[in-house]
Amino acid sequence: MKAFYEALRRHDDELATFYFEKWQKTAFRTYTVQHFCEEIGRLRKVYKETKRQQALLFAEIIGQQMVAAFPQHVYATQQYGWVLYDLYVKNTQQPLQKRIDKAQEILQLTTAATYSPFEVTIWKLLQLYETSGAPTETCMALVDKLDRHTLSRDELRIERQGELKIYPSSREKYYRTKIRYLFKDKHYRECYKVCYQFLYESHITVRDSYAVHEKMLQCLCEIGRYEDALQFATSLAHHQEQRYILLLQKVCGYILANVGGPQTEALRHMPLIGMSTLQQHEHEMNVQIGVVHKQIYGQWQKWQ
Repeated sequence: MKAFYEALRRHDDELATFYFEKWQKTAFRTYTVQHFCEEIGRLRKVYKETKRQQALLFAEIIGQQMVAAFPQHVYATQQYGWVLYDLYVKNTQQPLQKRIDKAQEILQLTTAATYSPFEVTIWKLLQLYETSGAPTETCMALVDKLDRHTLSRDELRIERQGELKIYPSSREKYYRTKIRYLFKDKHYRECYKVCYQFLYESHITVRDSYAVHEKMLQCLCEIGRYEDALQFATSLAHHQEQRYILLLQKVCGYILANVGGPQTEALRHMPLIGMSTLQQHEHEMNVQIGVVHKQIYGQWQKWQ
């Protein structure tokens, strides 16, 4: 098949097709999975070196014949899945619906396993769904195909042109994505639960937890657990950086703006959280926390 690959690299598609069809008629009937996968690997290498889509089109034909001959072979379906991913799913030149259809085909063919395109296809399909305006429920169902327990907890480190880029682990990406969709769809109780799992039960070192803390506080406010929200926001303001003071102020502002009328009676019995536990060595921050508490306490006094 040396002549085929030489013609392909020379961009002589007519001659490459001639050799390919001849090869297809004579050799494919005796090929094992290993033989098929080796040829797919060579063609994907040609594509990476030359960016020639024709190489992937030939690989797709080989993959179709391999899966037809070995439909239950895991490695066969994985390799064919990678061809579909390269040729369609990640190819921005392909029509959006075609990319979505091929991504769904990959998910039907493959499972979550080492060297499988299953996980990367889910992340890409989520992007395509969002671009197409798919319902949140559709996106959530796709995220739920992932098993968080099997996702990597290791950060992805890639060095390009002497610069080191650090990306969140797959497991962290899973949690942050699920939190975003749950909150967007107003599933506040479930969202709070997932936030808690992420921060305290996932065994992930979270570099920046501010956005998750903010979502937890918003969820507590949305489900009416105002005292818990204020207490949690106060504890965060004591032990975190300056922006948590502003977060405490946002929580207080939300409570003052959204609670009243029939619920005023409950607020009368709400204690002033944290005022007796301020520590002298945190004086500067505690003064700011105290000011915020004083503001909200003064408003409660007016309601009484």
